Amino acid sequence: MASVLLLRLPLTLLLPLLLLAIPASPTCSSYQSVAPDKVENQWRALSDDVITRRGHVAVALNDDQILLYGGIEKANARNQVANDPSPYVYSRSTGQGSKHSYTSFDGTPSARFGHAAWKWLNSTYFYSGFTQDYTNDLWRIDLPGFTVNQNATFRQVNSTASSPVPVKCYGGIASVLWQSNAMQVVMTFGGTGEGAVNLDAVQLLLLTDGSDSGVCGVSQIGSGETCGDYVAVRTDTVALWATADTSSSVSSPLPRTGHASVTPTGSLCTYIFGGTTTTGDLFGDLWRLCPETNPANPSSYWGGGFSGSKKNFLWKAITPNSTFVPTARYGHIMHELVAGRFLVHGGSGAWPDLFMSKEAEYDIEMNVWVEPDLGISDNLRYHGGTVTPSGELVFFGGEGIYGNVASVFQTNYTSSRCGAGFAQIYCADTISVVCEPCQPGFFSGAGDYVCSECPSGSFSTDVFSIECTMCLKGEYGDGSEGGTSAGHCLKCPTGKASGVEGAPGLADCAQCPGGTFSGLGAWNCTDCDAGFYSAAEASVCSSCLAGTFSAAASASCSACSAGKISALDEATACTNCVAGRYSGGGASECVDCIPGTFSSSDASSSCDDCVAGRYQESSAQTSCDLCAAGKTSAAVAVTSSSTCTDCGKGKYAASTGMDACVDCEAGKYQSVKGQSSCDLCGYGKYSTSTRAKTEGVCLSCPVGRFTPSEGSSSYSDCSTCPAGKYSLPEEGAGCQECQRGRYTADAAMASKFNCTLCDRNFYTDAVGQVACVSCDAGKFSHLGYSKCIDCGLTSSDSASTEAYSGSLQGFYLGDEILDWLNVDGKVEEVGGGPAEGIGSLTASAGDSNLEMAATLDFEVTMPLVLRGHAKGTGVVLSDPSEFGLSLSILGGGNGAWEHVLFVEFDASDSGWQFKEEWFYPTREQVSQRATVELKFEGSAGTVEWAGVGLYNSPSASCDCADGEYMNLDTPNCRTCVDQPTCRAVLAECYRCPAGYACGAGVMMKCGEGEYSWGGELDCQQCEPGWICENGLALPCASDGSIKENGVCVDCPPGFNCRNGVKYQCVEGTYSVGGNGAAGKQCINCEPGKFAGGKGSASCDVCPVGKTSNHGASLCFDDPP
Repeated sequence: MASVLLLRLPLTLLLPLLLLAIPASPTCSSYQSVAPDKVENQWRALSDDVITRRGHVAVALNDDQILLYGGIEKANARNQVANDPSPYVYSRSTGQGSKHSYTSFDGTPSARFGHAAWKWLNSTYFYSGFTQDYTNDLWRIDLPGFTVNQNATFRQVNSTASSPVPVKCYGGIASVLWQSNAMQVVMTFGGTGEGAVNLDAVQLLLLTDGSDSGVCGVSQIGSGETCGDYVAVRTDTVALWATADTSSSVSSPLPRTGHASVTPTGSLCTYIFGGTTTTGDLFGDLWRLCPETNPANPSSYWGGGFSGSKKNFLWKAITPNSTFVPTARYGHIMHELVAGRFLVHGGSGAWPDLFMSKEAEYDIEMNVWVEPDLGISDNLRYHGGTVTPSGELVFFGGEGIYGNVASVFQTNYTSSRCGAGFAQIYCADTISVVCEPCQPGFFSGAGDYVCSECPSGSFSTDVFSIECTMCLKGEYGDGSEGGTSAGHCLKCPTGKASGVEGAPGLADCAQCPGGTFSGLGAWNCTDCDAGFYSAAEASVCSSCLAGTFSAAASASCSACSAGKISALDEATACTNCVAGRYSGGGASECVDCIPGTFSSSDASSSCDDCVAGRYQESSAQTSCDLCAAGKTSAAVAVTSSSTCTDCGKGKYAASTGMDACVDCEAGKYQSVKGQSSCDLCGYGKYSTSTRAKTEGVCLSCPVGRFTPSEGSSSYSDCSTCPAGKYSLPEEGAGCQECQRGRYTADAAMASKFNCTLCDRNFYTDAVGQVACVSCDAGKFSHLGYSKCIDCGLTSSDSASTEAYSGSLQGFYLGDEILDWLNVDGKVEEVGGGPAEGIGSLTASAGDSNLEMAATLDFEVTMPLVLRGHAKGTGVVLSDPSEFGLSLSILGGGNGAWEHVLFVEFDASDSGWQFKEEWFYPTREQVSQRATVELKFEGSAGTVEWAGVGLYNSPSASCDCADGEYMNLDTPNCRTCVDQPTCRAVLAECYRCPAGYACGAGVMMKCGEGEYSWGGELDCQQCEPGWICENGLALPCASDGSIKENGVCVDCPPGFNCRNGVKYQCVEGTYSVGGNGAAGKQCINCEPGKFAGGKGSASCDVCPVGKTSNHGASLCFDDPP
């Protein structure tokens, strides 16, 4: 019946076919025959524990298991189809077979015989056959069919809607033409169709995978199982059918059935042999069917189907060259066991060969049939055969002389072939395949059909050569083929080499690349040593010259890079020029850097010019010398220090090596040339100017503002006084801490010229306080007290008449020194006297005088005492005023420093001296800044100072009798004359505090718009531009500020403000306002701009076509 085909991997090339007769050699009758058959070529019977069938198919699942399907079971009941569709699996290792359980979700195929089968991937396909009727269905068997359950499964292969309906038949063949993992192309031919008609149509089948995995039904699975056990191993397969067009064939085979087919390895052509007709006619012809166009890529060629010429095929009748041809037959099997040859076995012919066992093998290359001897097997027809993956042919059952049999036979048949050194030819004289010896100059491998000439680059000297002797490395062939001696091998010329044996020609002697060389007949090129080079195809290497170098295997010498040299020939590397020297590329010596230049590192390619600010007077130097700080030089490559010039006034050079002087920044100035820094504007001053040449550019902060550091560059650096301080009444003076008995709670209070007095029964006993403290129970205080007094002592509420030597109001008992400030970085507080062992301060003749500064606490009713200790050694004076303590006070009614007291020391006394003088500050001097100068201006000697200070008087008597009082003018008691405060118990007079006026013994607070500085009989009217609150006065800044709603504000835009008065800008001018220079004046409009009204904050640009002069209030037409 139909042939059963072995699965093949994708093939790309069609084997060439020799269709012409091979001419017989005139001496071939003397040649030896092909090697005798091997023992393992013989048929070997296996266990017959299999089903007894014929007309079935066999497909090898692997080397051990073979699937049997379908067939007729009983020999005595013709055409009795096996009624069990179960697949049958035979194991070669056990020699036993059994039915395999199956589960089908797509139905079950009908039992059949005479069908065709083949394999694709891991699935077996079968097509057509006879059940109780002709069929044309296509099925797939998967074994196992599921990922968990090991049952087989059937899937019916459905055709696409565009496919023609295939012909119903049995006894036809199916042959795989081409396949990949994505698709398979199958050809079917012949068979017996409906009405017992033999068929000759060629049908084409394209198989691809679908997407349906099948639907699991509960009724189809076993007890205790789930559909999870029945997940299909593969989706369904989709079929596309087409009828091949063979009309262009010269001839074609007659309709038939029971024939067999093979598609050889590497071919897209199918060979068909034998068959019969329903009338009993037998066929022994051999045909080949090939695509009309041999596609280079079958996957893309047939992937889209069989449209157009893709279904065109050609039949070719094969006429063998051999005398022997196999007997005409049907029901045989045909398989390719050796590439290019296929074996026919069994079948049924004419009497007496109704049941055959003899084999025939067809050799495609020689186009001959040969008759191998595989021994004896059963004489059978309609048996099933398959080839295992390892190449063994196995057949099962079939119909014998006495009915169906259960035989199993196998063979690992390999065609007899000539050994190496011979050519396998067909000898017509002996009607056999013989072995022709290969002559000198020729060779062959085992089974070769011709002796091949030794190619150029090889030769053979003997007959029966199985290979040619290769020309040695370093040699090449002379270009002739069939060489019979080593004389055909020539040596590679110098400069070339061949590292392989059997080089066929001179072109295979590779040119030695640059950096290598070779002699005659070299098989490799030798590298040039370092310091040498060679061009391509060199026979020797050349030396590198001085100024160049090379590494090993160099094709050329490299010039030393700039900054490096090689002084000798054959250098392997270049050496660096040391710092201070340089070289260009390819140099053999280094060059010194000239004056004005330098090189700072090794391997310099040039010398760098000394940059601006530097110079160099010598050669071969590694750096340039720097212009000194305060000097600069703008030139480059300078060879002398004389080019470094001093910075001018208003400029500086902070570091050495500068190329330009830097302008003094805002807040700084410099009045001397050649300086490395600028002087800072002092505390309380600022400057917005740059490149300032004098200290005069430093502007004082307005009254009530200060700068916390020197060098301020903006008015915004002038900070308002903080709480706990008050403003000093002069520009730039800054702030002073509140005296004892006073406070300021916030910046607004601190902007006043005095601190606020503590209320009665409150006090502050330290300076710089932001709040007053309430007196404890049993104590009281008057306005502005710095401590609380026990009730009953000097109190106006006391009934005591006892004299009290304590402190009256306004007096401060004790020796406490005032709080001193550091002035100009020169002041140090001097400790106690020498008796106390406290370190002293020493001054020598010629030293700067030492100063101490403080603010007089006007709540301490005076007198004050200026006193101190001094010890002179070798003192020489020209005037007594050169050695002593000098007290000066700022303000004094005219805003200047006023010298008020001098304590003179005796220059002739070499021991410690103690001196003191009393001082009575006036009303104008209270709360002013005071300085004490430790003066020693002698021409020789040294002075030690100790215990210097301005003290509250400890000796003021505070025990005036009844009817007496004290005031600020003198510490002596006075008799009360019309003094309202004199009482019989105790006279108590108080200094009138700031913000109040005192007359007739009555204290009255100053009214709105009035102020007093304290100790006043009457309150004064507030000055224009001042702010007066609670009887205290604070002047607004003299320029750029005005008073509005009781506060100082910046001058508004469109106005200029002077002395607290606001003036509107006239036409042609404008002002942006503010408390700086911009708020002090109205500025003329620039040319091209105008201000047409008063109070302008900016000038408008003249319209197009018009212009204006400086300070214009209107624009005029541009002149023509």
